[in-house]
Amino acid sequence: MLAPWLPTFPVRSDPPLLEVFAVGAAVLVGVTLVHGSVLGRIVRDYHRGARRLLEHANHPFWASLRFGRSVLLMLVLHIVDMSIWATMLTRLDLIPDARTSLYFTANSYTTLGYGGMPLGFGWRELGPMMAISGLFTFAWTTGVMFNVVGYQRQLIDQLAEEFARKKQLHRELLAELSALRRKEAEQEKLALVAERRDEAGNSLFRRLQMRWAERKELYALRRTAMKQAAEALERERQSRAKIYQPPPQSPPAS
Repeated sequence: MLAPWLPTFPVRSDPPLLEVFAVGAAVLVGVTLVHGSVLGRIVRDYHRGARRLLEHANHPFWASLRFGRSVLLMLVLHIVDMSIWATMLTRLDLIPDARTSLYFTANSYTTLGYGGMPLGFGWRELGPMMAISGLFTFAWTTGVMFNVVGYQRQLIDQLAEEFARKKQLHRELLAELSALRRKEAEQEKLALVAERRDEAGNSLFRRLQMRWAERKELYALRRTAMKQAAEALERERQSRAKIYQPPPQSPPAS
């Protein structure tokens, strides 16, 4: 059963038309308000994630994951909308079975119209009101999706440019640090040769310990190069003032 903690309200099988419209209008307004509120949160979450991706110059693949997450949340939101209608039908004892109620609601909400009329003759006007509710929420979602898709294209293009620049800076810095490291290694090698001349009896453990230290230095060198590349890219992006700023949205229509 949907929401078993809610009470059941038996109603007449043939109520006045005004009563049917009042119940349907109340649920329609509630569903629309819930849909608009949650949809705004989904869009704001998408924009925050887009800004974080640009700040770190991530791969464009992560932008696709962020977009897919937003689409999935919108799907869940429409399922919640249908569940509100289905719960109302169940609690009014119009459809006793929760699964049948959800199926009928989904068909009416999406305007498919499959199946019979389990509401009966007296409450049949609720079907078109569910369809109107679905039209309102789907139109709202479509408008938001149109804007989000436009932002997504710009985001992927800019992330591809920023990520390529970040990799280029990383390669350049790594090459510079590697050249510096080679010079230091040559100096250390000369010093080591001189030391070996004085201490020709170095043990195998000592040589392995020295090689392990060299590998740790190389790993630290690579991490330093990646960090410096990210910092250099951030300074360059700030100087060019290209941080992603989506255009302000108008407040949703009530």
